[in-house]
Amino acid sequence: TNISQPASCPLRVTCTPTLAQVLLPSATVLLRETFPDVTVELSTEHSAAMCESLSLRETDIGLTLQDTGHQNLRQRVLCRGQVMAIAPPGCWPVAELTQPLPIGALASQSMIGITVRDALGSMLQSHLAKIDPAPRTAVTVQTYQLARSLVAKGEGVALVDPFTARCGDANSVQMRPLKPSLEVVLYAMHRPDSPLNRVQKRFLQVVRQLAQ
Repeated sequence: TNISQPASCPLRVTCTPTLAQVLLPSATVLLRETFPDVTVELSTEHSAAMCESLSLRETDIGLTLQDTGHQNLRQRVLCRGQVMAIAPPGCWPVAELTQPLPIGALASQSMIGITVRDALGSMLQSHLAKIDPAPRTAVTVQTYQLARSLVAKGEGVALVDPFTARCGDANSVQMRPLKPSLEVVLYAMHRPDSPLNRVQKRFLQVVRQLAQ
């Protein structure tokens, strides 16, 4: 394969469902502005399956919010953010939007429950479990994107990753960082024996720009 010709080497990317909705479409469009002839194959997988796909050479780049600790893959930090609280428009006074939301303020609040089976989901659940009285949860979802959609429709407050929080119409939800600050890290993964070509490097640059 002639790697100097982008079109001859498809970009094969897999990412977790959370990031698929938020980062992949925009990143793909921006990449194709630089390399209009490139072919792109996108897929979504949870982190464990992603590691397997990379190891089996079924895909070349993985994007995840989880530190997989996989021995045979190279993992690099693309950017760092923090967990955001999101609420329906008008929930918080405008003056408070620049201030972090103390997690204790969620006591007895109507919240969207999130049962994402990853490190971030586990961290959020352990922090929410300490709130007394507990938040009121009538609806539980398995993706942060679905939680954001429900918040935008007035169903309550949710805790989500910063990429989901900023996705979509900026006026559809209010957002504030959580206090205490809970870090969210965006990782890129690839095989150490496969140096990134210029299309793959450009793709990761674009993802980093969008994520920040």
